[in-house]
Amino acid sequence: MSRVSQSPDDIVEFGVAIPFEDVLGPNALIVQIGRSRKAIAKAAAKVSPEALVYSRQLPSTVWTEVAA
Repeated sequence: MSRVSQSPDDIVEFGVAIPFEDVLGPNALIVQIGRSRKAIAKAAAKVSPEALVYSRQLPSTVWTEVAA
């Protein structure tokens, strides 16, 4: 069986984010990252009831909230 390589542009990364307000408005701190949305969603539930799941498409540095 051959293995298909993924280019970095095809990789989606998920993160557990803790939302907070700073002087510029709403913000979020990414406290844990991984490639499995399911695992990150479980981790977010353990971190805090306010924790959210964010994602980004590599190589981007922009994180966006994942709909629940």
